[in-house]
Amino acid sequence: MRVFIDTEYSNKENPELLSLGMITENGEKFFYKQIHEIDMKNLSNFSLTYVLPNFSPEHFLPQSCFKQELTDWFANLPRSVILAADSIIDVKFVINLVGYPSNLNPMWLDLKSLIDTTVYHNAVCQYHNDDRPWHHALCDAAAHRQGWLAWMAINKKSDRHMLRKI
Repeated sequence: MRVFIDTEYSNKENPELLSLGMITENGEKFFYKQIHEIDMKNLSNFSLTYVLPNFSPEHFLPQSCFKQELTDWFANLPRSVILAADSIIDVKFVINLVGYPSNLNPMWLDLKSLIDTTVYHNAVCQYHNDDRPWHHALCDAAAHRQGWLAWMAINKKSDRHMLRKI
């Protein structure tokens, strides 16, 4: 099973996780949490302007609890999970948090090659709206899923050529 992921983080120079969104390829299970303890002085202007306005208190989780909640979430997934992301940074955040759960495949699906395809791009753009904003980790993960589904529907071929070793 593919799990589409996205993260928001403090800055590109020294990235610290701010939020993590994940959604299964069938869209039935999702995970979304925001780190409660944010060091505001480490945030880039981008994060301050576009990411933090999307945060809501009901999704805050202390960093000390983040690992356990994510580990528990993985435990309820099928025996083979392939992470799908448009950046290795997102994948590394997950690995740094939970290591390699027994059901996590050592390969990840690199969506970067699809970003500039018309089908993928249009599906991602159509997914986002006022209720599903850009730069919200769960909304972006779900948009990746929509883009991949649209691309797969048109291409009707395997995505194995996009697999990369973690």
